[in-house]
Amino acid sequence: MSRAFPFLEQAADAGFWRALLAIADVHDMGIERPRNCTAAVVALKKMVETHGGVANELRAAVEAYQQGHTAEALSIFCELAEQGVEVAQSNCAWLYLKGVGLAKPVNATLRLLAARRMFERAGQQGGGDAHLRLGDLEWFGQGKEANMTAAAEHYHIAAARRSQQASFALGYMHQFGKGVARNLTLARRYYKKSGNRDHFTRYPSNVALLLLAAQIQVEGVLEGLVSLQWGGRPLLAPEYAALLKPHDEAQLAAVSCMVLGAVVAGAVLILATCSALISRIDAPRDRHRTEQGAAGQRRVPDIAAWLHADEAFADDAFQQDPNRRRW
Repeated sequence: MSRAFPFLEQAADAGFWRALLAIADVHDMGIERPRNCTAAVVALKKMVETHGGVANELRAAVEAYQQGHTAEALSIFCELAEQGVEVAQSNCAWLYLKGVGLAKPVNATLRLLAARRMFERAGQQGGGDAHLRLGDLEWFGQGKEANMTAAAEHYHIAAARRSQQASFALGYMHQFGKGVARNLTLARRYYKKSGNRDHFTRYPSNVALLLLAAQIQVEGVLEGLVSLQWGGRPLLAPEYAALLKPHDEAQLAAVSCMVLGAVVAGAVLILATCSALISRIDAPRDRHRTEQGAAGQRRVPDIAAWLHADEAFADDAFQQDPNRRRW
């Protein structure tokens, strides 16, 4: 059952009501896990909402929204939300957040407060997407000041309820230390978790893992520079070394470019120095070879030039005395 339960969860997310019923039975009977009546009730409630009489009303609201009747859709969602339907509460909060379907313009602050309240009610019933939206509201400071710590708490709850986006957000927060302690190991774990279930999130998580690996290498180089000493004193003060740790993508790119430039410049300098040393070592040897070559050329007689000179002498003699036989 421990290996089958994740597949049941994926089937439940895809909308199979038998998977929801099986999950409820597992929690109710405590099969290979502690008994959890609350989780069983949540699974049964979701099954009734998505496949019972409530599901027909939800479909009617969705069709009304798709046809452009946003006020009617909002009315149906809000009515079901008051009845405790978690999906309707999340949809009603989303419409409030976008300001869609309202009879008259409403103050943005009031709309955000109403949306937050609906998301909180949906989150109390086990809605992972609701906690994801609450984390976004806390992150961007919509309705009140931004609170990274509160956003991390909501993302943790959403990630525990199989939200890939929340797992990716937690990876980012641990990577740059926003609202949580900076921990690159946890960042790698959350990035992998965000991409191991859905192929739509696999590519962003792989890119994030590549950037994280680059950041680890860059920080390794910086730590090596910090550990260097000259005359018993560190070359780089610790307070300046802390400034080199990136806190966002832009600073990571700047620090990476700086370290890469320093490495390339160092490599070029080493190659130039080695080339100059090799040229200096080979200079006396080349000079000696050149002198030996010049001496050898002087010792070897130029036979072609000698033959040519001898033939020219014979021609001159024949012209002076035509009766003289040539060679």
